[in-house]
Amino acid sequence: MSPSRLTPRDRVLRVNGDAPSVRLSTNLLSRTHWSERSSLVKAERERWIWLLKQQAAAIPRFTRPVDVAFKVRFGPDPFTGRTPRLDPDGLAAVCKTVLDVLTDGYAGARPWDGLGLFHDDTTRCVGIVSYEVDATPGEPYLEITLKETR
Repeated sequence: MSPSRLTPRDRVLRVNGDAPSVRLSTNLLSRTHWSERSSLVKAERERWIWLLKQQAAAIPRFTRPVDVAFKVRFGPDPFTGRTPRLDPDGLAAVCKTVLDVLTDGYAGARPWDGLGLFHDDTTRCVGIVSYEVDATPGEPYLEITLKETR
């Protein structure tokens, strides 16, 4: 989704200096014990709630279906210096936790449950979910574009 096609009701959330954890990739999670997977997902959820909370506070809840576009640049791994590469299903798994954070908490539940920007992440509320990797060198970031479909 290009910024030129955004309408005044569309929203862009951007976190500079951070990207979703590649440890949540399907390929890596399938080789970990369920308790470790659970801990990783919980920690990632909490991290993204706090990274997005301030920006999301200014966004009204969506009442119509939303298309969600993730654009991410992974920075170099601090230990190896290499930038991780993910296949499309791995990228979807990495961003799944962030999508859940945007959704959970809609009904006014506890604030740590999520941001509650739309009711749920089924096809009733979310249309197209797209993923793009920015392969240019530079600082990591995550950009989320939320676009009402109707």
